[in-house]
Amino acid sequence: MQPATLRPGLTRTASFSLFLFALLVALLASSQSLLARHEPHAMPAAANAACDPNDCPEEAVFPVPQGGERGAPILAKPGEIVCIDIRVEQNPFVVLSYGYTVQFDPTRLTLLSTQRGPLVQNFIAADCSQPQPGMLSCFGFNTVGIPANSSGVLATLCFMSLCPPGTTSDTTIVTVTNLQDDFTGMAGCCNFVICSNPQPGACDGPAIGFAAPGAEFNAPIFTKSGELVEVEVRLNDLTQAVDAFGFNVNYDAARLSFVRAERGELLSTFFAAECRPDAAGTLVCSGGNNVAIPARQNGVLFRLFFNANGAIGDSSLLTIDALRDDLSGISACKNHVIYEGCDLLDCSGPSLYLAPTGGQLGDILSEQRGDTLMVDVRVQQNPRAISAFGHRLRYNPDHLKFVDASSGNLTASFVAATARELQPGTLVCAGFGASAVPANSEGALLKLRFAVTANAGDSSALKITDLVDDLEGLNVCCSYFIGAPCDHDGDVNSDKKLTAGDAFCAFETFLNGGILAPSCDLPEFQCELLAADANCDNTITARDALAIFSRGLQALPPAECFARGSFGKFASAPQIRIVRGENAGDMLRLRVEVAAAPALEAFGMLLQYPVQGLQFAGVERSSATQNWIALNGSQYLPGMVVIGGFHVEALTADAPLAMFDILFRHAGANIDNNTFAISSFTDDFNGAHVTFALDETAAAAAPRQFRLYQNYPNPVSVQNLVSGTVIRYDLPDRLGQTAAVELIIYNLQGQTVRRLFSGTQTPGTHKLAWDGRDDAGVQVPTGTYQYRLKAGEYVESKRVVVVK
Repeated sequence: MQPATLRPGLTRTASFSLFLFALLVALLASSQSLLARHEPHAMPAAANAACDPNDCPEEAVFPVPQGGERGAPILAKPGEIVCIDIRVEQNPFVVLSYGYTVQFDPTRLTLLSTQRGPLVQNFIAADCSQPQPGMLSCFGFNTVGIPANSSGVLATLCFMSLCPPGTTSDTTIVTVTNLQDDFTGMAGCCNFVICSNPQPGACDGPAIGFAAPGAEFNAPIFTKSGELVEVEVRLNDLTQAVDAFGFNVNYDAARLSFVRAERGELLSTFFAAECRPDAAGTLVCSGGNNVAIPARQNGVLFRLFFNANGAIGDSSLLTIDALRDDLSGISACKNHVIYEGCDLLDCSGPSLYLAPTGGQLGDILSEQRGDTLMVDVRVQQNPRAISAFGHRLRYNPDHLKFVDASSGNLTASFVAATARELQPGTLVCAGFGASAVPANSEGALLKLRFAVTANAGDSSALKITDLVDDLEGLNVCCSYFIGAPCDHDGDVNSDKKLTAGDAFCAFETFLNGGILAPSCDLPEFQCELLAADANCDNTITARDALAIFSRGLQALPPAECFARGSFGKFASAPQIRIVRGENAGDMLRLRVEVAAAPALEAFGMLLQYPVQGLQFAGVERSSATQNWIALNGSQYLPGMVVIGGFHVEALTADAPLAMFDILFRHAGANIDNNTFAISSFTDDFNGAHVTFALDETAAAAAPRQFRLYQNYPNPVSVQNLVSGTVIRYDLPDRLGQTAAVELIIYNLQGQTVRRLFSGTQTPGTHKLAWDGRDDAGVQVPTGTYQYRLKAGEYVESKRVVVVK
């Protein structure tokens, strides 16, 4: 490996210290001067001209469309989620620590999320924070840096695009500036975000069309999911008078639910005028009067009201056809209802808002299907004390299912603080207490728990309404939920932490041929298989289970692709030799010996055998692998067995070493070197060379000393205890032909749980299985237990852990 090249004049310590100092100065400055928010406006031509994405040096940090190349513009639509990669190219030095700023127009782009890029996936820190609207401060550091002359993504930033209404196209700029630490001296470049509005149909001359109240004729109509959207049907520049008319309005019934129609000012004196539903997605409108609407009289015929049910970024088409009577021959314009997001950071002054529990103002509510979403109802800057409060919360019941509510930190002493489901999609929230929440407080009034039933990418608004009592007069800030995609984070059981249970689910799935083990299949949760692939190689192996188990031992949280690239490869492939073990009765034993393997931590393989005359009976560990966390086999299909294992301490096998035995019940079939086949090696068995020597028999050495082995599997899940966890021990010859032996399970208080054996045994290797039950046959609770072997004067104890 080449020595790291540091930027001249900076040691690693000084480089990182300077970066922290610069970051602190930037944060202090940002806290004293918030950017003023502007009304939507077209980007000045001079500002656009100042940005040339193609005029960017080779050694640079710059924004591009997600997955795009240098210089490609970033394209968006109103209400659409647009993701931008921040790339670095040709860094002249190894990057151990870095900092940069991303500037954008907060009236055009609302930040939704930030995510590490592949280049800094394994950095100790690699984060972006928003100290003020329109500015992101990004930094990172690690002990192993980005190599010089690298090219790749530092961060992916996702925004909600907010084009000004009524514009055909709008352009704004995203710029990378203020490069610090090991990026000092490199160029920060800009790029354009071009937002295009859907265009209505051609409406030249006399026309009938749609518009939002107060908006230009035929301008796109913007709304949010869950809102009541008002649509005006207008006449524009008609050359003839109108005293009788008819037409049909067509709308997207999946996203718009018709509520009612009201007459506009042009029809105020008409004796007959109506719009009525005819079929799903169609309104039939007509009217007549003895006094006509004059020619060139522009205005509103009808006001149509719909409940908006679209996801953020959706667009619903409105059309008019079947023009009759005095409207025949004029243009019928089409238009779009566009579902936009909200500015989560636009929440100032005395306010009530939603935030994920443990999160902060502006964070998106997002979880995976099958997960639990915890939501705080928070107040800030309340002008008066709160001793009683009430409000409603509306949400999409197809995405979220209410579970329960509890008091927040501000209402812990209240007599009551809770929520009740009035109907699916509507909660009534209320509370009161003798000890009031002081004025100008900031914190949670309520904590709400929802089960997530949305799919990845589903989005919907959550809306607080009907504020009463001491909440009256507060601003209500917007919020919305997005169904999160599945993560390769190791959290197979979706409990937000890594445990032995996650590791064993990954291992059981590997043994099951990549099909989710039934014991690990959670109701509603759909991400088990992706979560088990912790190294993001699109395959679940014992290596994934080892990575999950090891990270759990360190009490580290789940993280996307945390095991990617963290394990090396052997310089040479191991050698595997299959010989006969000692047969007993109808049991055939194949011993698997390994050599030329400097560090075995995880392995997997597929064994094929003829189904006639052979029945797979299991896998038995050797003394070398007795203490492995997991080593087992499972019949994937008739004639095919998947075998694998993993351990946190590597096994060295320079000379041939017995790893495990494969057991078959044998009904007299002829066995030779062509009977079995081994393939599909994974992890530390990759590329292994296999030799069958089934005419040779492995010698069984008599035990020379007492030994109590660690039970396997350990830890053991409650689901797997049905088949038992195996405890093995050696009794040497010097014990005599028979000796008094007892093996007892105790709890940590020293109380007897189960007496597995009490009697006499001959010298040799023995094993017993414990099914997790006590002497009364009752399943023991999860926890740590101790098993003790006593044979003559020999006494030894070990621990067994039972997990969910």
